[in-house]
Amino acid sequence: MKAQKIYWIIPAQFGAHFADEWFFDLPAWVTRHFAPLPESFWVSMMSVLTVLALLLGWMASRPTAGSGSRLTCAAVQMLFFSNAFFHLTKTVEFGEYSPGTASGVLLFLPLSVPLWRAVQNELDVTRGNLIAALIAGFVFHALVLLNLLIDKSAW
Repeated sequence: MKAQKIYWIIPAQFGAHFADEWFFDLPAWVTRHFAPLPESFWVSMMSVLTVLALLLGWMASRPTAGSGSRLTCAAVQMLFFSNAFFHLTKTVEFGEYSPGTASGVLLFLPLSVPLWRAVQNELDVTRGNLIAALIAGFVFHALVLLNLLIDKSAW
């Protein structure tokens, strides 16, 4: 396999999304609309996820990368894609900016198809594997959203 620089969009998008949510105070927004989310918990969680996103981008971009890391990128991109719609719908529903909407709409939506095409074009990726990865990413995003309902003030 050849090296694929496109997989570096995973950590780049995540970093931009983290900044968007940080700048517009996602923890306060979540606390107002769902359940308490202490800033310290959120920053810790996002910091760990940033490292994981960087590792995934590096692993998937290597020439020796197999289908596993690249299918994981497809799954993560589906999580990002559905997250853009979550932020957009909540902005409309609550009548205030949902932190993360800009990065979701400007990055997640337009970059999803090129990334999924890159994964689909990998020699060892089947259509079934790609569909399974996309479903997994969507289901994982649903779990992330359920997490918003958990009070984390004691964590």
